[in-house]
Amino acid sequence: MEQTLLWVLGLFSLNLLFYCGQAEVVLTVEPNWSVFFHGESVTLICDVKEGQETDWWYSFNRDGQRFIVYSSNKKHQTYTQYIQTGNYSCTGDNKRSGNPQESKKVHLTVLVYTPKALILEVNSSTVGAVMLTCSVSPSTPGWEYSWYSGTNAQPLTAGDVVFHSNDRISVSQDGLYRCAGGRGTPRYYTVQSDTFVAITPVVKLNHNWPEVFYGEETRLTCEMKGGENVVWEYEWMKQQVVLPENKKEHVVVHATTSDYMCRAESTYGQTRWSKAFRLTVIVKDILLESPTHPVAEGEAVTLRCKLKTGNFVADVFFYQNDKVVQNDTRWTLTIPAVSKSHEGFYRCEGKYSQRTLTSPQSWISVKSVSKPEHSPGHMPLIVGLVCGVLVIIPLLLLLVVFCYRMSKENKETFSSSEYASPQHDDACHYETVKPRVDTEDDEVRGVVYSLIEIKKRHEINGEKSKPDKGCVYSDLKIQSDADDDQMYAQVQSCSKDKKNNKRQSTPAVAEETVYSEINPGKSSDQ
Repeated sequence: MEQTLLWVLGLFSLNLLFYCGQAEVVLTVEPNWSVFFHGESVTLICDVKEGQETDWWYSFNRDGQRFIVYSSNKKHQTYTQYIQTGNYSCTGDNKRSGNPQESKKVHLTVLVYTPKALILEVNSSTVGAVMLTCSVSPSTPGWEYSWYSGTNAQPLTAGDVVFHSNDRISVSQDGLYRCAGGRGTPRYYTVQSDTFVAITPVVKLNHNWPEVFYGEETRLTCEMKGGENVVWEYEWMKQQVVLPENKKEHVVVHATTSDYMCRAESTYGQTRWSKAFRLTVIVKDILLESPTHPVAEGEAVTLRCKLKTGNFVADVFFYQNDKVVQNDTRWTLTIPAVSKSHEGFYRCEGKYSQRTLTSPQSWISVKSVSKPEHSPGHMPLIVGLVCGVLVIIPLLLLLVVFCYRMSKENKETFSSSEYASPQHDDACHYETVKPRVDTEDDEVRGVVYSLIEIKKRHEINGEKSKPDKGCVYSDLKIQSDADDDQMYAQVQSCSKDKKNNKRQSTPAVAEETVYSEINPGKSSDQ
């Protein structure tokens, strides 16, 4: 019995000694974050829940490997550039018993870069104010944010903005804003955020007169506050159409009633679009009087530049297709003879009340005058035809006259149907030529007598003259009415000699002269 009791007491004592020898060890990380960035400070603390701090040796481990061994200081402060992501623990060794005790593992994430703050605009319930937020990604605890304004990053105070929370502010003044985050001891800061351009430009007229007349040149300015020391490039919009102008001042060459907007961009960012500025144009009655219908080439045209009220105070400019064609004191432009080169858009400009007014454009159309086209190749033919007609007509007239005269002479001379035939003999022969007989009364209207004398060839100096070969000569003489209408005809006939051996006594007829007397008779009733 006693032995059993002693055995139980011994076992209890051993268990008591065992449990008393297992000291609790805890690893603490300060600051108490699980994610650290490159360059941040971190402190590892190894707490042994037994005895005094000086009773233990302290060691620090990463992924089971000791990197700090037997340190008498339970705290180990370091920077994240000297540690890495891993599972960390610590070990306490009792200086008397030498019994090592290890803590639970703590996982730490170490990022090898410095974060950059992110600034954003969020909806604001305050009219005319802009609400901004600042954050760090990935989202980690412990950050406190600082706010800056301007190109030189001046810290903002409560008098400049409204601090809704650590990471949220509202600004009502146009300007350039940035933020940055900081945490830990010593203080660790992020990279400053990009600049947020909280600027809304304003479009204004760049002159001091309230009225803008139709067609007059005017200038608009895109004004901003808070970005005075920044180089900006500007963008303009007219009636929701982007214009190519990229300067602060926009020149409106021919003013018309329109809405204009602008915005600007720089290395810091881009502004908002301004509110629409309505350019209201007053129509001053400046007109260009011009033809309303097409003008024929060669006609004279006069253009007149007129004001309904008032007079121009300086020279008047006339433009054709935006080029000056006249600049003097005259209010009219006269084109003596228009051509196709004068066709185009015309307008006029004149000064009124120290400002230049421009009339609406007018289109002048020039129509061509149709002309008959002549082919150069037809001219020789036309000239030839005309000359031919001029030559042929007189010839035809002469031929008609000649035919008429011949016909008349034939009727007078050869009115009979029979004629006298000469008889080749040595004596004169008379032959009656029968006149034309009228079939109605069978009376002889006239009698014509013909006396033909045939002469033989004469001998000259005992020799016979040689006759011409086959020649006949006729000489007709017409006497007047005083000679009883006698007509004499002399006929000379020539022929070859005819030699006949059998008839030598017959002379050859060589040259014969025949005289014929024709006595026209009269009718019995005359």
